[in-house]
Amino acid sequence: MSVMDQLPEQKPVALLKEVDQLTREIKSRQTRSSASVINFRVYSADAYDLIVPGAFAKNAVLIEFIPDNMQFGGALCYRLYVSVTLGAAPPYIDNYGLQRLTVVNRRQQWIYNISTFPEAKLKFYFFAQASGTFTANLI
Repeated sequence: MSVMDQLPEQKPVALLKEVDQLTREIKSRQTRSSASVINFRVYSADAYDLIVPGAFAKNAVLIEFIPDNMQFGGALCYRLYVSVTLGAAPPYIDNYGLQRLTVVNRRQQWIYNISTFPEAKLKFYFFAQASGTFTANLI
């Protein structure tokens, strides 16, 4: 007796239709996200993550994203935004000085270069496939 004989009638046809539909959805272009695409926004609860001293010094920040689950090679962080606040001015997004580094031990790293006169308050926003944590250190 085969597995097909153990299934209720029309069940194999329904399974094949479901697999066909899933294949078409995965291979086709998606204009909107669906329940199968899960995005996580990772950021801290603090008002800012790092203060960079001013005086037009060339400062570099090492940013590292560490996925919570390393089972399948870690989670892909596909977008990083740096929000910069200078003095009393409203914050702005600055990704010009952002450079992605090679992945080390399944951790994604970036260098962010900044040079300003007043001190800069930086806040980091990550968009990833899964949850995780991050570190940001002035180097």
